[in-house]
Amino acid sequence: MSIFTSLFDLIISCLNLAVESHTISHGNQESSTSASSGVSQLPSSVILEIFLKLPINSIIRCKCVCKSWNTLLSDPYFTSTYRLNTPFTSIVCSEHRTITNPLDHESFYIVEIGRNGDIVRTPFIPEMPNSRSNGITGVMGSCNGLLCLVKSPQLESESHGHYVYNRDSIYNNQTVCVANPLMGECISLPDVKRAEYISDVIYGFGSTAVNNQYKVIRLVIRYVFPSTVDQKIVVSGEILTLGIDDRWRCFEDPSIPCYTFPCGIALNGFVHWIGDNRRYGVIYAFDVGEERGHCIPLPPGLGAAPGNIILAVWDGRLCLTDNGSDSQLDVSQLDVCVWVMKRYGSAESWTRDVILRSRIPSDLRSFPLNPITTLRNGDLLMSPPNSQSLVSFDSKTKRCRKLGVSHVEGTVSFLNWYIPSFTSHSSVYNRNQWS
Repeated sequence: MSIFTSLFDLIISCLNLAVESHTISHGNQESSTSASSGVSQLPSSVILEIFLKLPINSIIRCKCVCKSWNTLLSDPYFTSTYRLNTPFTSIVCSEHRTITNPLDHESFYIVEIGRNGDIVRTPFIPEMPNSRSNGITGVMGSCNGLLCLVKSPQLESESHGHYVYNRDSIYNNQTVCVANPLMGECISLPDVKRAEYISDVIYGFGSTAVNNQYKVIRLVIRYVFPSTVDQKIVVSGEILTLGIDDRWRCFEDPSIPCYTFPCGIALNGFVHWIGDNRRYGVIYAFDVGEERGHCIPLPPGLGAAPGNIILAVWDGRLCLTDNGSDSQLDVSQLDVCVWVMKRYGSAESWTRDVILRSRIPSDLRSFPLNPITTLRNGDLLMSPPNSQSLVSFDSKTKRCRKLGVSHVEGTVSFLNWYIPSFTSHSSVYNRNQWS
């Protein structure tokens, strides 16, 4: 262990020299090269083992030390090996400093949770090409290191000086991008199709299970008026394949629920949303390859309404939490049910774990708990809505442990799993469209 620690310290010294070489003098570049050359004398397996223990921000800095390290860390083999062996669990989050003005200090972070509960955060700024200056950017999906970002304009009234909410104007002028935040790559997708009487637009992002094609899905929920006194809700689907389509394609699917809720979760070549068809809640599963969907029943007897249920992936399986009746104002009196689908697509395979409120940290017992992803030790990572607090649930001991906070400074508006990728995805789309 002491030898490994010494080698790890040597790596860190190379990182420090690399940073100094960019800001002080060319002489430090020689020192950095000398230090990295010393490390390079080690067996490649040892060097790889050290890199696999580093957090994301250190890997990014390592790529700047020398050409050989950049080549090693940019290889797709390293990314796939890192995902399997890193001691960290990664999530992506966005936050706002204030609730009243969502344009105030919008920030994005990749948050890593170590095996011992240590938290490391890496900020990133999504440089969205061809986007309007004013607006709110949201993360609408995560898949294999890529993020789907949507920027919605804020329309300002010239006469009153306050923000105006006009659904058609906002949804018809959204900017959709796909980004690899670790590589600084971002592409802007073609303009979305225009529609009238829009109620909501829900996004999803996933890849096919066979040839790894990436696709962005839009579910447009709008009102139609068959007569002057009647109205009904119609949901239409739009899809775009990166690297192939130059415009959004429409698809028809009668199984789309009349209401769907963000955000879509990618798993097994499908994107999943919680939906509500006015009679009961369902999971709408969209096959990214076949471009058609079907509905999966939710677990029986859920107390929460579909719009208050969050989907996640726990140990490679769909899961959700039921925090009790929506009419119950004090959730501290209700236990939390964690439901897991043991066999994908089988409604009969839903199984339940119960988290007693007494097993939840005392300062979090008054809040619902939403699932996020799987920790490296197999525990389920959860968080209260719009909160910085992170909690783990051990299904063996049925206990919850507070891991700390994500160290953001405002209200968390998005929190979801993230799989890091240190490889350029320019081949996914036309190379000249990456900014």
